[in-house]
Amino acid sequence: MNYRTFLRVILLSIFITNFTQAQSVKVYFNKPVNNAVANGTNAVYLNNTFDDTIAAYINRAMYTIDIAMYNFTTGTNTSTIGQAVNDAYDRGVQIRWVYNTSSSNTGLTTLNPNIPTLGSPSSSQYGIMHNKFMVIDINHPDTTKTITFSGSCNWTEQQIINDYNNIVIIQSKQVALAFENEFNEMWGSTGIQPNTTNSKFGPDKFDNTQHVFTVDGKLLEVYFSPSDQTESQLLKIITSANTNLNFGVYAFTRTSIADSIIAAFNRGIFVTGIIDNFSSSYAPKSMMAPYLMSQLLTFTLTYVYHHKFVIADACNANSDPTVGSGSHNWSLSAETKNDENLVVFHDASITNQFYQAFHANAQLLGLTIPPCSTIAGLENNSMITPSLYPNPVLSDFNVDGFKYYQWTLKNTIGQIIKSGNHDNTNIQEVQSGFYFLEIKQNDQLINYRIIKQ
Repeated sequence: MNYRTFLRVILLSIFITNFTQAQSVKVYFNKPVNNAVANGTNAVYLNNTFDDTIAAYINRAMYTIDIAMYNFTTGTNTSTIGQAVNDAYDRGVQIRWVYNTSSSNTGLTTLNPNIPTLGSPSSSQYGIMHNKFMVIDINHPDTTKTITFSGSCNWTEQQIINDYNNIVIIQSKQVALAFENEFNEMWGSTGIQPNTTNSKFGPDKFDNTQHVFTVDGKLLEVYFSPSDQTESQLLKIITSANTNLNFGVYAFTRTSIADSIIAAFNRGIFVTGIIDNFSSSYAPKSMMAPYLMSQLLTFTLTYVYHHKFVIADACNANSDPTVGSGSHNWSLSAETKNDENLVVFHDASITNQFYQAFHANAQLLGLTIPPCSTIAGLENNSMITPSLYPNPVLSDFNVDGFKYYQWTLKNTIGQIIKSGNHDNTNIQEVQSGFYFLEIKQNDQLINYRIIKQ
């Protein structure tokens, strides 16, 4: 059976959901993480070795490699990847490569010229081919050898070494088939050479991939833009949060997502977020700032905060700890024009690994996040009657339902800032920011999240 026939047989099984195979997910970050907040599995920081990891998987390929990469440039580190691709081709691995036409992609000139490539459309109706995924050995007879790469990292020197990024490696035939189907839709065929007549990018694509999978006994979802209404999946993650919500995004321009985050805050969710300085001038930042205040961080350090993730309930194992990550920025183009992907993990361990990375990033920017035990404790007894108002508070607060009570105001690391009783509820002189307010009457104790304006 030749490659083309064999691959077609494989693609016929794309909607089969029961594979007997070992499945696993690995997550890596190229900047330090905070393992002190790990819940059992430490997040992995690869110090200047993203390229070595990518190359190591390419070196294991035996049959096929399909790559959809926004930008691949020449450089010391990226040459490791390019050499691995050339070596794979020399040993008989069949390689196909889709790239973004408007990116420099200087690294493509270092590849064996016999490796087929296809650039994305350049029309004004189209955005960019912004994917960063790779499928290895989709037709391997041992399905445990089939690997999918995703994440936020382009194959450039700056992205691999300097900018803040993640890569996700998924060992699952089912998931790989979804990515392979997406690749073939852009490629225009299942064969070695692209078919530009049948090739579909951006708004021309169809929602024709499987979305829901079981990997390691946990729910995993995959969505591709713009055919799959990916933004609606981000909104589902945000609205699912019962305890805490964290997000880290390079491009954030969608007011609909900002509205959903504000709604989460208003229903008592502990919200913290990081946006890259690129997004400072867009509406979502000004919309969220009066609510999140110091909990909304802008990355103004050297290089770029290139992640695109949202984390729900990392501190609540009894909920549905969920993280969504991929190439999809929170922008109109990502939703309507670009080729993008989003992978959603309903898994406490994977969610916590992203939380460890976010926690370290927030610390770097000067924010100390309360321990999960504190956040979870607030969730168990906050936002219930008696009610506290106003919130945010400028000077005095009020508590309906308690007649006589003591109160204690604490900062996010548990230090007491001020205390008093029902006759004195003025906190006007307290510095603006996010606090925890403890109200006690007799044996009843209630905690609130409160913003001091």
